[in-house]
Amino acid sequence: MERLDSEIHAFAAYISPTTAESAARDAIASRVRRFIENAIGRSNRKIHTDVFGSEQTGLALAHSDIDIHVSDRKWTQYDSQPKFGTYYSFGKIMKPLAERLKNTSEWICVSFRHSAYPIINAQHRESGIDVQIVCAPPTIPQQEWTAKYMNEMPNLKALYSVLRVMFGVRGLVDVFNGGIGSYGLFMMLVAALKRGERSTNPPVTIGEQLMHFLKFYAHFDMQKRGLTLSPVAKPFLKHDFKDAPPTPYIAAAKARGDPVRAGQWAIGRLRPLQPYLLSLQDPAKPTNDLGRKSNAMKHIQDTIAELSVAMQENIAAIELARAHGSAWEGESLLEPLVGRAHEIFADRRQRVEEWGKAAAQSHSNKAGRGRAKVPSSQQDGVPQKGEEIAQAS
Repeated sequence: MERLDSEIHAFAAYISPTTAESAARDAIASRVRRFIENAIGRSNRKIHTDVFGSEQTGLALAHSDIDIHVSDRKWTQYDSQPKFGTYYSFGKIMKPLAERLKNTSEWICVSFRHSAYPIINAQHRESGIDVQIVCAPPTIPQQEWTAKYMNEMPNLKALYSVLRVMFGVRGLVDVFNGGIGSYGLFMMLVAALKRGERSTNPPVTIGEQLMHFLKFYAHFDMQKRGLTLSPVAKPFLKHDFKDAPPTPYIAAAKARGDPVRAGQWAIGRLRPLQPYLLSLQDPAKPTNDLGRKSNAMKHIQDTIAELSVAMQENIAAIELARAHGSAWEGESLLEPLVGRAHEIFADRRQRVEEWGKAAAQSHSNKAGRGRAKVPSSQQDGVPQKGEEIAQAS
């Protein structure tokens, strides 16, 4: 397990953005936000943009998309809270924005999806960084729960990095394609580890925690049970309401002040055609089922089961080799999970790295020219007249 521990930490460090990559991501995020505000902020609408998702929570990987939230500034007012259809209507503004992005030389692969929550996807031509612009409800509660769990469980970020790549290289993350989603994957990890803490032999090291995640979901009966994280992580029974809806049970739970149980009645209903879907209750919103759109869940669980067996076999082989005083012939314990990710991302990361260094150098040159225009007395640290008055007052 010591080798697995060190490999997890090493991989997490490798897959995190470098200084130049972070500079590139920051620069691209700023460019996108300025473009949006200039493009659709010229009308009577006052547009607000902010970065959310993994960039905000600190879980961003070197190749992660940059998520930009766009909204009308008046929505922040209590008496102007948007209704569900308001986000869809905002798509009428986002569609021309997508067209403007297409007509610039800076962006490629621009697409617009006019759904309940309109989304624009684009890629920065020079750096290759992907950007997603979305009009949707704020994710502040989700970010707060993410931060809470990361503070409680120091190994979460490194474990998430491994799992995010593990599912990502197999195309099992994107919800639009039936994946679990980044936030859903994070909560899957938290749920498994929280359940492990309550077991008779809880996983302690980061390697043990990774193996616990794989074993937990390889054997979890998703047709019979769902998972909740609040107030404690535990399974709950799914229900088959063929003749009667669960409405009375939901109302009763709400009446006794139990929104979590009310949410479980709401999301825990078996779907006749997809009884295998994972019901994962969002701690930030009890009626939100994080697994409801994960149509590839059977494939996800089968993948986890296969990888769990492969990892156990490799660990056993290492222990056997050690007992015989010989070296294990394998290259990496994590290879069954993440493949040769360093080769997959090498060209892409080099491209971002070079663009980030160039952007940082350009910014430094501009700052240097700006300093050159400052009077010598300010450069030497001599206070000007206005500064002297301010200090004396």
